[in-house]
Amino acid sequence: MTRLIPEEINKELKKEYQFRFFTLLSFALSIVMLTSLAFVSSSYLLLYLYEKAYVTNNSNSNNESILFHEQLTKKIEELHTLSTKVQTFDSKNNLNTIESLFTDTSNGISIQALEMTVASQITLRGIADTRENLLAFQNTMKQNPVFKDFSIPIESLARQKDVSFNVTFTYYEN
Repeated sequence: MTRLIPEEINKELKKEYQFRFFTLLSFALSIVMLTSLAFVSSSYLLLYLYEKAYVTNNSNSNNESILFHEQLTKKIEELHTLSTKVQTFDSKNNLNTIESLFTDTSNGISIQALEMTVASQITLRGIADTRENLLAFQNTMKQNPVFKDFSIPIESLARQKDVSFNVTFTYYEN
């Protein structure tokens, strides 16, 4: 066989083809690497942004829950303070101190319950035989300087007989 290209030129062409092949291969690999690097970087960026949003959202939720917990604790402490101050006059011994103030003025009035709360607020529940007895009781209580804001609700005065009533007023001890 005869060669059309001399051996030296054939070796140079072979080297040139190998150089071009490896150059193209390196170029293709670098494109693949740059593309994958771009995708990986963008996914890291997205993960960073999601993490930042999650942490921000969680810290806001955490701050809200801490604030809610503090408010709840404050309310519980207030309720505890109120519950220690509330005095209910159920027994005959406790009722005698306040009820003695009503004995002279309670003609036709039967007292069912007395409750004393914070700041000497008293809630009186009772039944009057007639509306006139209830009005007389109210007028007498308004004249007593020991009681303040004694006013029977108007809806209690709607009935003529067996009038049940609730009144809350302030009691001042002398």
